[in-house]
Amino acid sequence: FVGLCGPSGSGKSTLLRLLLRLDDPTEGGVRIDGADVREIHVDELPRVFSRLGQESKLLGRSIEENVLLGAPKNGKDPRDSARHALERAQIPELATDEGLARRFSAAPPNLSGGEQRRVLFARALAQDAKVLVLDEPEAGLPGGQVEAVLRAAVEAAKGKTLFIATHAPDLLASTFNVLLENGRVVDRGTHAELLERSEK
Repeated sequence: FVGLCGPSGSGKSTLLRLLLRLDDPTEGGVRIDGADVREIHVDELPRVFSRLGQESKLLGRSIEENVLLGAPKNGKDPRDSARHALERAQIPELATDEGLARRFSAAPPNLSGGEQRRVLFARALAQDAKVLVLDEPEAGLPGGQVEAVLRAAVEAAKGKTLFIATHAPDLLASTFNVLLENGRVVDRGTHAELLERSEK
């Protein structure tokens, strides 16, 4: 579990774009399991990465369709897969038959901002990729919900590689943090190590 921390404009989203191969580096490279991501065929990328971005949106479809958008057809009951993803995203009230059938409306919105982010998180989980990438999953959430969403992300991503870019490093329980500033890595280590060094 890697936390990418730093102020706006420090390079967190750019680093994630390189990881996801939305951009290619002009120098160096990005490796997954020892392989340069540029060597992974574009059709295979959805099996490697799933992503919740700042700009991710729900569509005017049922909750089930929103969650299963991009999910692999692996022989499992799709409805069960959607239920499981919603439960792991800590929004079980939408994992019922009625909840799954509910059609999302953006105007007027029929889900709160926190509920929308959790459904989007469930979509990322349902893709069942090896690497889960969350770009500021707390974006647009009231302060009281940020910790709960980050905690749900960590719990649900067990067994996967997890990258979270966030403005709230104090809420991360990451095994490794990367601190960015002005497009450069200025420090790295556990939260406790970074905190100790910043106090010196």
